[in-house]
Amino acid sequence: MLGPKTAHGTRWVSSKAERIANEYERRLSERESQQSSGDGVSSEQSENNIFYDVVGGVNKKGRIFGLGSEAGKYKPSSSRSSNGISNSEYEQMRNLVSNLSQENKTLKEQLQTHSELIRASQEESRMVREQLRQFMETFSLGLASQSSRPLQPPPTDDPDTQQSDDNELDDDSNIDV
Repeated sequence: MLGPKTAHGTRWVSSKAERIANEYERRLSERESQQSSGDGVSSEQSENNIFYDVVGGVNKKGRIFGLGSEAGKYKPSSSRSSNGISNSEYEQMRNLVSNLSQENKTLKEQLQTHSELIRASQEESRMVREQLRQFMETFSLGLASQSSRPLQPPPTDDPDTQQSDDNELDDDSNIDV
């Protein structure tokens, strides 16, 4: 990307080449400052991925800017998928999807259980209403049949009450017919 040497040093072939070189250097510096995370990717792979990202990957003609005839030898690292997501990011998303799927399954099971409980409760309520309706019907029929005949006092075991009942019978026996 650097052009021929001049008396003042080297000059860039184009402003695009200069911009890419500056961005590449900036990202390399960032990576070195974050190197302590130790993601297991070799330095060469990281540098290749950084360059690949900075130049924007393969262009419409299938070329990678700045690599020239070496472009055919370059293969992006397997630590990045075609959309630029690292393996660790992919694994995190896969685990998240798995956890959410499990949670969704659990919630569906709970919903099914609650639906069954609601149906059972509704059926029980329907049966109680039917029993209440039958009871009310029986009770109202019983009241209707009692109102057609005079009410009789219930029998008692009280001897005083029986005495007076006997006296009434005696009084009735004195009646001349």
